[in-house]
Formats: sequence, structure tokens, C-alpha cells
Amino acid sequence: MSLHNELAQKAVAVGKHSSEFSAAAQKHANATWFYLIVAGVVWYFTSWPWALIPAALGVYAAFQSISATKIATRIERQSPNNGSLDTDFVRVVQAYGKLLETSSPVPGTVADVKKLPYPKLVIKKALVTAMRSTDDPKMKEHLKVGYIQLSDWQEGVGEIDLGLNMSALDMTQDTQSLAQAVLEQSSGSEKWTAIAQEEREALMKELQEMGLW
Repeated sequence: MSLHNELAQKAVAVGKHSSEFSAAAQKHANATWFYLIVAGVVWYFTSWPWALIPAALGVYAAFQSISATKIATRIERQSPNNGSLDTDFVRVVQAYGKLLETSSPVPGTVADVKKLPYPKLVIKKALVTAMRSTDDPKMKEHLKVGYIQLSDWQEGVGEIDLGLNMSALDMTQDTQSLAQAVLEQSSGSEKWTAIAQEEREALMKELQEMGLW
């Protein structure tokens, strides 16, 4: 995941909208022109070494403007309705909750993100909105667990869930056959298990940073 995609994901998770980053981009763009004008004036009346300071500030402001624009674009691309779910977050949470009850990945396996009812960023924001909208401790706990469980869906897994599905193993077979079956199921799934674990830890950290954990 690129840096700007990651920043966009975190921004949506804490309830920020693309308009906030667009405004920041414009602010930094204005600052860029200001510093460049100052650099020109300083160079004209003094010497070019002194003009390097405002010029460097102008370059930095331009970088910040470009970065904010990229984040805003990614938020708009990944979150419908400009990232706003204030009116339909309940529908999103309910759809995700139904998926968890009926067809969530078996513990130890990872499913493709396309199997989610909504984009992961949309579900994350809906869950955060729901957590902040309820005073029921038990409900908040369920929402937190659901937030972390989003790590069980990853991009590029494919139609078949990958990982060690213990429920699919024949526990009555001999030890050697059972060991072989475990190896066959686990083959090639270590990558996805590691990715899911890494995101699981990142999701917990996000909840902590938002004061929801």
C-alpha cells in the first residue's frame, strides 16, 4: 500500500473528509506562491544565497499541497458520497454484521476483500460512527471486534479463502495423513496470515488513537 493510500485510509477511519484535505492543499498552494515571491524579492535586493531560505520553504509548501491533493483524491475514490456516511452508516454496519454471522472466513483463514458488502474504508468509517453513537458498552465491544475482524479480508486472495481451516480436516485419520493435510492447507498461506496479522495490529492501534479502545 502506498503512503498516500495509507494516509487516506487513516483519515477516513477517524472521520475526515476529502474537503478538509482539498482546503489544506489550497492553503499550501497559496503559501507556495507567497514564499516564491519573497524569494524573488530577496534575491533581487540582496543575493541568491539568502533567497534559498524562502525558496526552500516554497518547495516544501508545494510538496505539502501535492500530498494533500493526492490524499483528497484517494478519499473520494475509495469512499462514496465524499466519505460521508452520516445518514446510512446503520445500513452499512447491518450488512457487515450479517456477513460476520453468515459467511465470515473460518478462523485461521483469509478471504478476498471483494467478498465484503462495501469497501473496507466505508465499513471502517461506519463502525467508527456507530461506536461514537452508542452508549451501550456491549454494543461498542461488538463493533470493536468487527472493526478488527476486517483484517480477515485482504485484496488479491481470490475466490477461495486461504489458510488453515481446521474444521475441514478429518481428525480421525492417522497422524501422518493429518500432518500432510495440514501442510497442504498451510502451503502458500503464510503470506496472507502475516498480512492479516499486521493489519489486525494496525486496526487495534487506530482504535487506540481514536480513544475507542
